[in-house]
Amino acid sequence: MSKWQYALGLAVGLFCTASPAPAILIETKDSKGAVQVAGFLVRDDGMNLTIRIRTPDGREQDVGYLHDKITILHQLDVKRLEALSKDNPKAYRDYAEELARQKKDPEARDTAMRLFLIAAKLAPDQFATSSLLRMSELAPAEARKFRALAYLLDPKAGPEVLKADAARPAALDRTEASALEDFARALQHYRAGRITEAMAAARKPSAEKVFGKTPFPIDQKTFLQWCADATCSTCNPKTGLVLCPECKGKGVVTSPFGQTTTCTKCKRGAVTCPDCGGLRIRDPLPDRAMRVVLQCELWALDQLGGGEEAGRKEAADAKGWSGVLRGGRLSPVWRLSLETVTDIDPRKSRYRNGKWVEE
Repeated sequence: MSKWQYALGLAVGLFCTASPAPAILIETKDSKGAVQVAGFLVRDDGMNLTIRIRTPDGREQDVGYLHDKITILHQLDVKRLEALSKDNPKAYRDYAEELARQKKDPEARDTAMRLFLIAAKLAPDQFATSSLLRMSELAPAEARKFRALAYLLDPKAGPEVLKADAARPAALDRTEASALEDFARALQHYRAGRITEAMAAARKPSAEKVFGKTPFPIDQKTFLQWCADATCSTCNPKTGLVLCPECKGKGVVTSPFGQTTTCTKCKRGAVTCPDCGGLRIRDPLPDRAMRVVLQCELWALDQLGGGEEAGRKEAADAKGWSGVLRGGRLSPVWRLSLETVTDIDPRKSRYRNGKWVEE
């Protein structure tokens, strides 16, 4: 695995933690048809549902919906999570299987990963191998690691457990590869804050075909909306500047006595945007969007076979110890275990007040 792919995988891991508030995904209708709304449940009195969503300008807003006007696509069952106990490892495994089927909900997927791992920790003889294999299906980019640990923990496991390549995509033709490259490039631009470039790449007909084919909840319209939401609405989109509040953009100020002097607060009537610091994008980008973007980028790279080719290139470049030293590959390698295979701590198996704690 190349360094840049490892960094992407690490970033995905950092984002893959359950939200401290119960998330919910609903479907409602407006003048344009069915619309999906994702947010965090504030309250539910049986007739009205209040969801906290993020507005296009980055603020949080509580929005109410009538129960008979919406369809709840998915939400975490907080009471069920709180009822889970180390005395019943199978309950973790059963709920994980249910959540794993919610393909459009990234939080459901992340919680399923956690529950599979906890089940494996609580009852390794019974659930370790099967849970790790299910985790490899939910996170294809990390499948080899999960399968390797499953092989180590199960004395009865055969070499077929290690065959993560069995589901590797077929070779792509030139058109398909180009489309995936454009798609991945749009995601990379977004991550780097190059929003204009991200939108341009995402609008290409080749990239458009890839949106919606990923195993994650993203389509071209949603991604372009994320880009629009990330763009600062306060400043000039080309310069990152706003009119100077001191001189109102005139470049000069007039004293009470009628004397005119050059404004010392700005340059030619403009100052750096206080909302985005002149970067022309909102910072930070939403965690939920970044998590899906990172997962999709890793998926695209896996489809392209980037990890395998990058690994071959690195191996060819590293000749002997001098190559290892030049590459800086002297950091220790962590022992593969249930505690180190992800950033999730499986010892924290109790869900209380929106957080996972040790029981």
